[in-house]
Amino acid sequence: MAYFPWQDFLSSGIDAMDTDHQSYLDLLNRLAEPAARGDRAVFRETLDLLTRHLAAHMAAEEQTMADSGYPLAERHRRRHRESLEFLESWRRRAESSWWPWQGGSFHVQAMNAFVRHIVEEDHPLATYLQTGRIGRSRLAA
Repeated sequence: MAYFPWQDFLSSGIDAMDTDHQSYLDLLNRLAEPAARGDRAVFRETLDLLTRHLAAHMAAEEQTMADSGYPLAERHRRRHRESLEFLESWRRRAESSWWPWQGGSFHVQAMNAFVRHIVEEDHPLATYLQTGRIGRSRLAA
């Protein structure tokens, strides 16, 4: 079940980036079910998969930023580190102590962070890759 389906406003216009984001969203949605059931083991396993996927996506995106000379690359890399730190903090929570409501809290926070990152970081990057100019998110227009 897609708790949060892919929406057109998330599209960057760059197929590879959008495909990665759709895969990440699918994994986030897969986390909702074990989170709702309080299934800590499945939650941790899926969270580990999500973290590996995100790390690979970020590495590729950071290489693209370096190759293109993207002027806001350092800020974007900081946001990537913050995202990985967020996932790591939840992995630690799932290992140490777990209350059923925590899974739902994670899911809401992760979805908000996912959308915010796409709008604030990836849309401007996509604009730069497509036009060579720093642009605002198409949502800010």
